[in-house]
Amino acid sequence: MFYYKVAVIGSVLEPLTYHFSSELSLGSEVVVLLQNKEKKGVVVEHTTQPTFKTLSIINTTQFFYTQQQRKLASFISSYCFCSVAEAFGLM
Repeated sequence: MFYYKVAVIGSVLEPLTYHFSSELSLGSEVVVLLQNKEKKGVVVEHTTQPTFKTLSIINTTQFFYTQQQRKLASFISSYCFCSVAEAFGLM
Protein backbone atom coordinates (compact mmCIF):
# COMPACT_ATOMS: atom_id res chain seq x y z
CA MET A 1 0.00 0.00 0.00
CA PHE A 2 1.29 3.46 -0.93
CA TYR A 3 0.25 6.64 0.87
CA TYR A 4 0.01 10.11 -0.68
CA LYS A 5 -0.86 13.67 0.23
CA VAL A 6 -3.51 14.78 -2.27
CA ALA A 7 -4.54 18.39 -2.88
CA VAL A 8 -8.25 18.25 -3.72
CA ILE A 9 -8.60 20.76 -6.56
CA GLY A 10 -10.52 23.90 -5.59
CA SER A 11 -10.65 22.98 -1.89
CA VAL A 12 -9.55 25.34 0.89
CA LEU A 13 -8.22 22.35 2.82
CA GLU A 14 -4.55 21.48 3.07
CA PRO A 15 -3.56 18.25 1.26
CA LEU A 16 -5.25 15.14 2.66
CA THR A 17 -3.77 11.65 3.04
CA TYR A 18 -5.09 8.85 0.81
CA HIS A 19 -3.78 5.41 -0.12
CA PHE A 20 -3.51 3.54 -3.42
CA SER A 21 -2.47 0.02 -4.35
CA SER A 22 0.26 1.06 -6.78
CA GLU A 23 2.91 3.75 -6.93
CA LEU A 24 1.96 7.13 -8.38
CA SER A 25 4.14 9.98 -9.58
CA LEU A 26 4.06 13.43 -8.05
CA GLY A 27 1.72 15.58 -10.13
CA SER A 28 -0.62 12.72 -11.08
CA GLU A 29 -4.26 13.75 -11.23
CA VAL A 30 -6.47 11.38 -9.25
CA VAL A 31 -10.12 10.98 -8.27
CA VAL A 32 -10.87 10.81 -4.53
CA LEU A 33 -13.88 10.92 -2.25
CA LEU A 34 -14.41 14.06 -0.17
CA GLN A 35 -17.66 14.33 1.79
CA ASN A 36 -19.08 11.39 -0.23
CA LYS A 37 -18.51 13.20 -3.54
CA GLU A 38 -15.96 12.33 -6.19
CA LYS A 39 -13.41 15.12 -6.59
CA LYS A 40 -10.28 15.50 -8.67
CA GLY A 41 -7.01 15.99 -6.85
CA VAL A 42 -3.27 16.19 -7.42
CA VAL A 43 -0.66 13.97 -5.75
CA VAL A 44 1.67 16.49 -4.10
CA GLU A 45 3.70 14.30 -1.75
CA HIS A 46 4.59 10.70 -0.92
CA THR A 47 4.08 9.94 2.77
CA THR A 48 4.32 7.10 5.26
CA GLN A 49 1.39 5.17 6.68
CA PRO A 50 -0.43 7.41 9.16
CA THR A 51 -1.83 6.29 12.51
CA PHE A 52 -5.40 6.98 11.32
CA LYS A 53 -7.53 5.22 8.72
CA THR A 54 -7.32 6.63 5.18
CA LEU A 55 -9.61 6.47 2.18
CA SER A 56 -8.49 4.94 -1.08
CA ILE A 57 -7.83 6.88 -4.26
CA ILE A 58 -10.67 5.82 -6.58
CA ASN A 59 -8.69 6.02 -9.82
CA THR A 60 -6.20 8.05 -11.79
CA THR A 61 -6.76 10.22 -14.84
CA GLN A 62 -4.51 10.72 -17.85
CA PHE A 63 -3.76 14.30 -16.81
CA PHE A 64 -0.43 15.15 -15.16
CA TYR A 65 0.94 18.37 -13.62
CA THR A 66 4.59 19.07 -14.43
CA GLN A 67 7.14 20.08 -11.82
CA GLN A 68 6.95 23.66 -13.12
CA GLN A 69 3.15 23.71 -12.70
CA ARG A 70 3.48 22.31 -9.16
CA LYS A 71 6.03 25.00 -8.27
CA LEU A 72 3.72 27.66 -9.72
CA ALA A 73 0.81 26.37 -7.61
CA SER A 74 3.03 26.47 -4.53
CA PHE A 75 4.11 30.03 -5.31
CA ILE A 76 0.51 31.16 -5.92
CA SER A 77 -0.62 29.63 -2.63
CA SER A 78 2.06 31.46 -0.64
CA TYR A 79 1.75 34.77 -2.51
CA CYS A 80 -2.07 34.90 -2.52
CA PHE A 81 -2.58 33.29 0.91
CA CYS A 82 -4.68 30.42 -0.43
CA SER A 83 -4.35 26.64 -0.29
CA VAL A 84 -2.30 24.72 -2.86
CA ALA A 85 -5.53 23.01 -3.91
CA GLU A 86 -7.15 26.37 -4.69
CA ALA A 87 -4.07 27.33 -6.72
CA PHE A 88 -4.34 24.11 -8.75
CA GLY A 89 -7.98 25.06 -9.40
CA LEU A 90 -6.76 28.19 -11.20
CA MET A 91 -4.78 26.19 -13.75
